[in-house]
Amino acid sequence: MHDWLLIAHGTRAGRDAYAPLVNALAARLGAHPVLATLDEETQPPAAQRALALLVCAGGHRDEAETVAARAGARFVGPLPSALVAQAAMVAAESAFGRRAPVLFLVHDWQSCETLVAELYAHTRIFTYPVIAAWRGAPSLMRVLLRWRQEEAKPLAVQPVLVAEGAWREDLYEAARQAGVELRIGNPLAACDAFIDALAEWMQEVD
Repeated sequence: MHDWLLIAHGTRAGRDAYAPLVNALAARLGAHPVLATLDEETQPPAAQRALALLVCAGGHRDEAETVAARAGARFVGPLPSALVAQAAMVAAESAFGRRAPVLFLVHDWQSCETLVAELYAHTRIFTYPVIAAWRGAPSLMRVLLRWRQEEAKPLAVQPVLVAEGAWREDLYEAARQAGVELRIGNPLAACDAFIDALAEWMQEVD
């Protein structure tokens, strides 16, 4: 039985995007966690605990709990919002500095209320922080259009998302439509601070 089952959003074809994170966590934990995705129909491996690699669980929480139950694992929840927000700050500051205008992009505003509150609390270190949602208001497109009208200069984007995916190409397309030049940072899985903090949190879970 595995110590941890990590449940990722997406399809089995997207598993490769999470592999570096799983391997990095394995190195820090001294045990190899196993990965499952929400849409898999096969029986997930047996595990003691299950963590959903979701920054905004929303309606997917029930799906993740179902996967955990099928694995016989105790579901400990989605990613802690405070941990995610702090890691996003570190990633953005490392990539862009504090003086650059930075847009922090969350997936779904309505299901990310706690995370958004954490972001508001931590983004004060930046000169010009902006928060937008892929879904819900304030929408990404609305923010980009307003940015073009009021600022008309490049905008850095810190994705508050776990792994790479189709979102990057979609983000470039949104920028093209809005007429805004973007510098897009890496997802959280590419941030050592996120991996270290997550591994430490997982070690403290009973």
